[in-house]
Order: sequence, then C-alpha cells, then structure tokens
Amino acid sequence: MLRAHLLDICESRTINELHWISLSAPQLAAHWQPGQFIHVRCDNSNGQQRLLVRSLFAAQVDAKLGRIGLLFAPHSDDGLRWLAEQPIGKSLAVYGPYGKLPHPLDARGTALCIGQSEGALRLLGIVHALHAQSTAITFVAGDMTPQWHIAPQLVPTDVEYMAGAENVLRIAEKRLPDLIRWADHIYVAASSPVVSALRHIIRQTRLRAGKSLTAVCITQPMPCASQSCQQCRVQTRNGPRLACQVGPWFDMHQLL
Repeated sequence: MLRAHLLDICESRTINELHWISLSAPQLAAHWQPGQFIHVRCDNSNGQQRLLVRSLFAAQVDAKLGRIGLLFAPHSDDGLRWLAEQPIGKSLAVYGPYGKLPHPLDARGTALCIGQSEGALRLLGIVHALHAQSTAITFVAGDMTPQWHIAPQLVPTDVEYMAGAENVLRIAEKRLPDLIRWADHIYVAASSPVVSALRHIIRQTRLRAGKSLTAVCITQPMPCASQSCQQCRVQTRNGPRLACQVGPWFDMHQLL
C-alpha cells in the first residue's frame, strides 16, 4: 500500500444536494496537475478501513492557500455519505494524486468541456485551471438531475455554462458543431456511449480541420488505483488499459 497523506478538513458544507470539502494540503496543492484524482480511506466506527469506491477529482486547487477542494454527491455511495459527515478538523488518509491529462493546458485559446452527471464534477477542476490561464471556456453539463446539479456559483462567472437534466448531447445540440469547430481543446467526461457519439460528431465536424486535441475520461469507478481490481479497463487502439494507471484521461483518437 502506498504511503498515505494525512490531510485535515478545513471546510465542509452542503451545496444543494452535493457536498463540498476543502483539505489543507500545501505540498499536494503546490504540485497538483489539472485532471488528477485522489483516493480517501474510510475509517468506520467498527474499526474497518477501506478505500472509497469512487475516486475524487479536485474541483478547485488553491496553491497559495494550500487547499484542495472536492465536490461530490453523497447519495452515490455509502463511503461518500460517511465523508460528508466528517467534521472540520478531521484528519483523512489520502492516497495520490494519480493521473494526468494527455496534453498540457495551454494558456489562453478556447476550450469546450462536456460532462455527463458525475463527469461534470470531474471536469470542474479543469474548468477552473483553464480559467486561471485566461482560456475562453464553454462548459456543457448534461444528465444533471438535482442530485448531480453543479450550482452556477461554483463555475467562474465568465465561463459559458450550459446545464440541464437532458442528455448532454441534446443540451448543446444546435450549437455543438460550431462549438467543436471553435474549440482549440475539447475535454469530455462521460459514459462510453456518450463518448462514442461525441467521437463520431467530432470526426465529422473537424474532418478538414485536422485532429482536435480531445482528452476523454470514461466515468467509471476506480476503486483501487493499484491494478488489483481490473474494474477500470478501457479499450484503446493499443489494447486494454487500466484508467487508474495510464489514465484516467485518454486522447480520444487512442480509444476504440
């Protein structure tokens, strides 16, 4: 087992049906890369210890204050319900960070971020990192039932934010081809069927414009981050790969 970082909860609050926690983590925040995730160890009252089934992606990182903000849906897992109940000052055992984007974030330019339910939460940290680099951003969030809805105040004010309970492809249906042509970079976090549909649309839309730099995260649990459970397997042109080890972000053109 990798060595755990002991991080203190310095903020904990409910935002609609989601929950926000800030961790005091000066060293991790100083070296954090956009798109990375951590695992948290759940210490039950009966003495049992386990990793939370769902990996947690940073929603915002403040290197100056040394804080990492996490936004998650407590309803999706009993371990996350436990996490939401932990008091300020509680020390958490955290493993990571893991993962990185296939392409570095470029300053300025334009970016299209497309997230489906949990995937939108995974994208929020990238949205903030892009915004800090003066990138023009359109953030499309679909399948956002009340349990998953990201409140507009959590998104930078000058980011175009399109969110709704409909399928993510329908929310931006009329504008999607124009947005794909407009974007220098595209970031997608969604289920495999949505990713497949987007890949087809992007290939058709940008046929004459060359390859777009598109980073994709398939929204599936990554329970172990140690290759032992094999639950996060992703099919690529080079064979199956484990998202927890070589992902979770892949270049769209690498996926089958």
